[in-house]
Amino acid sequence: MATCIVWEGFKLFESLNIDHPRVVGIGASAGGLEALENFFKNVPDRSKLAYVVIQHLSPDFKSLMNELLARHTLLEIKKMDEAVSIKPNTIYLIPPKKNLTIKGNKLIPSDQDPTLQLKLPIDHFFISLAKERGADAIGVILSGTGCDGTRGCGAIKEADGFVVVQDSASCQFDGMPYSVIKQGLQDAVMPPDKMPEIIQNYVYGEAEKESSFEASKLKTILDMLQRVENLDFSNYRPSTVVRRIQRRIKVSQTPSIESYVGLLKDDQEELRTLHSELLINVTRFFRDKKEFEYLKEAALPKIVDKAIAEGRTKIRIWVAGCSTGEEAFSIAICLQEYLDSKDLSLSFKIFATDVDREAIVFAAKGCYPKSIVSDIETRLAEKYFVEKDDSYEVRSKLRRSIIFSHHNVTQDPPFTKIDLTSCRNMLIYFQTSLQAKVLALFHFSLEDKGILFLGKSESLGKLSGEFTLLNAAHRFFEKIRNVRLALATDLNALQPLKSNILPKAQALPPRGLYAAKTTGGKENQLVQVYEKLLNRYVPPCILVDENHEIVHVFGNASRFLDFPVGRITLNIMKVLDKELSLALSAALLRAADKDEPVFFTDIKSAKNPEKTFNLSVEPFAFAQPRRTKTFMLIFEEAEKTIAEPIAKSEKYSSSSHSFEQISNLENQLQSTKETLQATIEELETTNEELQSTNEELMSSNEELQSSNEELHSVNEELYTVNTEHQSKMEEITQANKDIDFLLSNSNIAIMFLDESLQIKRFNKEILSMISVMDHDVGRSISDLTFSVANEEIMKSILLVSKTGNAKVLNIVKGGAEYLVKAIPYNYSSTTKDASSEYGVVLSFMETPS
Repeated sequence: MATCIVWEGFKLFESLNIDHPRVVGIGASAGGLEALENFFKNVPDRSKLAYVVIQHLSPDFKSLMNELLARHTLLEIKKMDEAVSIKPNTIYLIPPKKNLTIKGNKLIPSDQDPTLQLKLPIDHFFISLAKERGADAIGVILSGTGCDGTRGCGAIKEADGFVVVQDSASCQFDGMPYSVIKQGLQDAVMPPDKMPEIIQNYVYGEAEKESSFEASKLKTILDMLQRVENLDFSNYRPSTVVRRIQRRIKVSQTPSIESYVGLLKDDQEELRTLHSELLINVTRFFRDKKEFEYLKEAALPKIVDKAIAEGRTKIRIWVAGCSTGEEAFSIAICLQEYLDSKDLSLSFKIFATDVDREAIVFAAKGCYPKSIVSDIETRLAEKYFVEKDDSYEVRSKLRRSIIFSHHNVTQDPPFTKIDLTSCRNMLIYFQTSLQAKVLALFHFSLEDKGILFLGKSESLGKLSGEFTLLNAAHRFFEKIRNVRLALATDLNALQPLKSNILPKAQALPPRGLYAAKTTGGKENQLVQVYEKLLNRYVPPCILVDENHEIVHVFGNASRFLDFPVGRITLNIMKVLDKELSLALSAALLRAADKDEPVFFTDIKSAKNPEKTFNLSVEPFAFAQPRRTKTFMLIFEEAEKTIAEPIAKSEKYSSSSHSFEQISNLENQLQSTKETLQATIEELETTNEELQSTNEELMSSNEELQSSNEELHSVNEELYTVNTEHQSKMEEITQANKDIDFLLSNSNIAIMFLDESLQIKRFNKEILSMISVMDHDVGRSISDLTFSVANEEIMKSILLVSKTGNAKVLNIVKGGAEYLVKAIPYNYSSTTKDASSEYGVVLSFMETPS
């Protein structure tokens, strides 16, 4: 059975393998029995799927799950003690103290690691399922405490599988479902009784129709998606986009692409869900162990050595497409570990960016489920994380080394002076043209000899000549040289806070001004005209950022710039002559403080002593990704000024303006000193109090942590056992009621004796044969008086109790003939020990004359 979806020449095939039935992994813990019963009540008898139930089972109690589920389904139920082949229409139950792995078409149990405090059998199986079955993997998370299953659901989502989670309203314990939902890994959230239907629809739904993605329908969807976060998916790989849309069509149970377009127009929640699906936020700590080993042993030492050789004290790293932050924190841990091992005092700053705002908010909190311990060494977890009730939180020192921000790498300006750029498994979702653009941005952002870290399936394409391959297997590349590559930059991102300082006739072109290469034709001609006009008419103009670093130079500003000997700097204050630098410093200080333009006249220049100059400074701001101050500086000869005045002009006086500048700086410094001193005094007092408390808490916390993990695990296991026993007790209670009713309404006189021939139960009809009362329960049968000859009856009872062979007698009472039966019955267990005696069921039945 297979379906084919075609869109603009791209084909997607999804098939069901008849030799390997689809497997549904079901994770449940505390409160999971009721959810499982409701789930399997609604599974079709011939679903053609295999179901693997993973629970937190107690090693000390026998599980009754197979008996309890058998009441609600006709599917075959198997408790596994050894490897088995997977068959459709079958439920497989994990044994206690075991992990389960799927390999080929076999389920293989293995012993759990006894050294691990936190046992995560659901994660273990789901990760195995994702690895083996890929997009065919289906995971279900039902009621339970803790976070087992979260990491496994992440693996299933990464493999394009399907994840269904129980809703909180139907959960007895919502810890496990909430942990998955908090990470955004769910495809659907619903009560257990609705899950079988959506799973069947997901697996078989497409077989009932053959739909095609028309270009117009897809464009309509992409246009709607762009309105959500102004993110254009048209340059993403069509195969990825189509596959993700098709998944949502099946999950939402819409019959066609036309119906789904209508659903997106009416349902904003579905539109946001599809938007999130296309962003594919799946990651984990130290993802791909071998790559991180190379990072720690080779790449980071190379970066640190280079920084030390250049006399720098800070390392800058950019993690593009950081998702929920695990990769950024992993790199931070590796770098901090290396610096600590070498006793180096270098600091570092990591810029972690992503286009998904919700993922950035989650990452900024630095709070992760406890299942991350499966990916992080215990020593590192204790060093860099603080254990909370149900999570691990990144310690503040490590957290402060990372800046999380919303950033669209395809549109927003890149970071600069970066030593290491990590962008893994993001480029694979882009078309070739967009990949080239993003790689060019990464090249621009890196320092000379900077390192680029890509995903396993990603390459440099046409930019391979600009990098040296450090390690092919692990995808590490080193930038060869500082050269400006072809890259269009959008100057519309610069929005003036006030009026434009340029003459109206000299307005900047809308985009692409300083691209190294354009598309040609009329656009290329226009760019050349713009450049010529700028060089001829625009006065020397310099754009600087909030740190006074030069961003761009317009016109001929070389006569004002004086680069010092030695290492090149782009700080405007260090490349201007002294007089201009003092004037500019005063102007920048006032423009930043008052957020308004400043216009100084009659400024002297040491490089051009025979002339005086006017200086214009106007603050600007980048709208994206955050409102960053930028300043436009214009230097003009006093007699040739052509820019319209932007503010009231002021004659520059080095003495008065220097005094003003110094006075402002002194006031700021004094205020800062006073604030700092007050803060220090408060912190010293608080620190003394906290230090003693902290030492006590640290020792107590270490003791409690291990106890808490053990108790939590035992509590889950006992709850599961208790639920099973409770269900079994209900069955026994009902059976007892049935037996009591049967005995009370039977015409046969019956008495039950245990192995010691003590009375256990009887009905009222026995009173005509034996003198017995309710308080005689527990007495020996030999203590009672028979109303019939009892010698033969007692002999038969003793013989049956010894041998286990039934005896039948005929007796006469009052002219009536009775058939007496003594039947062996085992009270103690279902298996009989050879040395023990049997209980006896004694019955009297009148025979017809």
